[in-house]
Amino acid sequence: MYKALTYILAFVTMLTIVGFMGQLWWVFDLASHFRPQYFIALVILVVLFAKAKKWKSTGVGIICGLANFMLISSYIGTINSVTEIDKPKIRILSMNLNHTNSSYKKAKLIIKKTQPNVLILQELSNSWENELGETLAKFPYSAKLPVNTMYGLDLPMPNFLLPFAIPKEKLFVGLFSHLPFERILTDRPDSYIRGSFEFKEKVFTLFGVHLSSPIGKVRADARNKQLNSLVEEIQKNNQPTVVIGDFNTTPWSLYFQDFIQKSRLRDTRKGLGIYPTWLAQFPPLSIPIDHSLTSDGIEVGSFSLGTSFGSDHLPIILDFSID
Repeated sequence: MYKALTYILAFVTMLTIVGFMGQLWWVFDLASHFRPQYFIALVILVVLFAKAKKWKSTGVGIICGLANFMLISSYIGTINSVTEIDKPKIRILSMNLNHTNSSYKKAKLIIKKTQPNVLILQELSNSWENELGETLAKFPYSAKLPVNTMYGLDLPMPNFLLPFAIPKEKLFVGLFSHLPFERILTDRPDSYIRGSFEFKEKVFTLFGVHLSSPIGKVRADARNKQLNSLVEEIQKNNQPTVVIGDFNTTPWSLYFQDFIQKSRLRDTRKGLGIYPTWLAQFPPLSIPIDHSLTSDGIEVGSFSLGTSFGSDHLPIILDFSID
């Protein structure tokens, strides 16, 4: 038994270490995303090895466990924590619909129950738009952005991934709003939709994001370029800013950490909880790849997750006010 546990410890230790080397190889970056799972596995292993007085293995487990805990500790907090704010609040609901999902009624119910001022939809197809027609028609202002989902898909890929990677229809990021906004066009139209909003005579900029999924080196590189492009646009912006959507990376990726540092945005998860959003169907391996980030001038009231509706992502809900 302990021989098998030693192999497991060696494997988790290896993943812990290579997760710090994500900028060397895209596969190493994938290893950075599962820090909470590594920590839990290492806690269990440490207890078992300590019970058997395997002190060398216990020490390795403690060191690696602490390394992972240091990364996730700032995200550990009280789930659904809320800050009471007296100012009028804006609610944004962001949903990755998943182009293979057809749970239209469940999605409608979430939108109706949440009652967002602004709705961001990723992987919005014509089929989804038709099925949500009556719901979306209640938002008087809207815009769509076609998303390039084909990065690197001409390269060899396991057959079982093809139905999930290659959509049958063209996909969009959709922005639907009860608040008036001005669509801002940029020369990088393949990863986010951007608008300048007015609320109670105050303005803010919203980026609705859907970055490339890192299935292979080409797509991972595309996502990293999109992060850099997004940083450049945020740095040029002089309004209070909210960035929300599917980033296809976690807070523990070196690329995401670099993005946060350069953009000077705040991750609204911090101090509240890890809030894993993907894979929604298999919680033990779920990781937080959908994010909401805010700049100075934005006061966050709450951050929470919506219920599962058949997509591989959970919706995220952000309430905030403008200073």
